[in-house]
Order: sequence, then structure tokens, then C-alpha cells
Amino acid sequence: MCTGYIDGSTMSIKGAVTMTTHERLLQGATVGVDSGNTMDQCPDWMKDVEQFRRGRRFFERHFAAVAFALHSSVLLQFAFRPLFRHVER
Repeated sequence: MCTGYIDGSTMSIKGAVTMTTHERLLQGATVGVDSGNTMDQCPDWMKDVEQFRRGRRFFERHFAAVAFALHSSVLLQFAFRPLFRHVER
């Protein structure tokens, strides 16, 4: 079971080596992310460029609404979590 990461506590998974959050971040700092594509090549997952542009335009036009919805969902998650503690058990 994983425990909180914000306070630097450890992660514990069956049979896994326990490490702190800081150690996990340092481990990720050395992972290469080069896809092998040049800057003028699209990645493999981008099949429909026009659909990507429409999505970008939608996000740019409705940025405030998207940001508000995401922020509200996070706040509601933390607000209602104490109410459902008895249900999880």
C-alpha cells in the first residue's frame, strides 16, 4: 500500500524496495526521454493534425472554464474525503 508522498514518507509495495520520495525523484531525473524524432517530426501518436489543432483551439478559448473545473474537482475531492472514510471500510 502506498502512503503519502508529499511529506517525504516512504512507499511500500509488496516485495518492492522501500524508497523515499526524494530518492524516487532522483531516479526519474536520470531517465532518458528522447523519442528519436527531430523537432519538425510529429510523434507516432499524433495521427490527425487537424483534430489536434481543434483541441488546442478549444482549450485556448475555454482555458478559464477548464482550469476552474479542474480546480473545483480537486477541492471537492479533499472536502468530501473525510465524509466517506466510513464507507471505504
